[in-house]
Amino acid sequence: MSDEAPVTPTQTTESSAPVAPVTPVVEAAPVVEPQTPATPEPVGTPAPSATVPEAAVAAPVERVVPAADEYTAPEFIPQQLKEFANSNGFTQDQFDKTISQFGGMMQTNAAAEKTAVRAQGDALLTTWGAEKDTNLSLVRRALAQTDPTGEVTKLLNSTGFGNHPTVLNYLLEQGKALQEGGFLKSNTNTTVNKASDRAHRMYPNDVPANTRS
Repeated sequence: MSDEAPVTPTQTTESSAPVAPVTPVVEAAPVVEPQTPATPEPVGTPAPSATVPEAAVAAPVERVVPAADEYTAPEFIPQQLKEFANSNGFTQDQFDKTISQFGGMMQTNAAAEKTAVRAQGDALLTTWGAEKDTNLSLVRRALAQTDPTGEVTKLLNSTGFGNHPTVLNYLLEQGKALQEGGFLKSNTNTTVNKASDRAHRMYPNDVPANTRS
């Protein structure tokens, strides 16, 4: 038999304290801070212009207000309008634009007035009925008789007042008076009557020698 003592099963050569299980270490993924996306440059954005040298910058235009008598304007512009422009600091350019604006308004108003007068004249001619052509003939002949230079006729045509009922009635009465007094030849008579001939001898400068229409 061996002299060594038998080993008891409960005895161990190392510490019998239980060993804690080892937890495997897992490396965490690195935390990345979210990045704000950069704002893209707009397409076609022009590059900043180069600084213009001070010497190349044009000097501001001086604002000139002419004196009332120094404004350039058409002849029909009254002096009061020039004085108004001067007192309110109008430059020549502002004065020109003001005249142009009001000139257009005046033309529009004048055209509207002519249209209205023409409508009134047409209404009067309607009331003349069957005598319209005869009356118009007397009107034209009376105007030609009393306006030998044509100045009145030109004025009536330019203003449109040749169609005004008051003017038409006036010339009609003048035509009738001239015809009754022998100063106008009737449409059917082809000879100058005695009254007309006598008037011509008395007033040679006022009554035409030939009164044919």
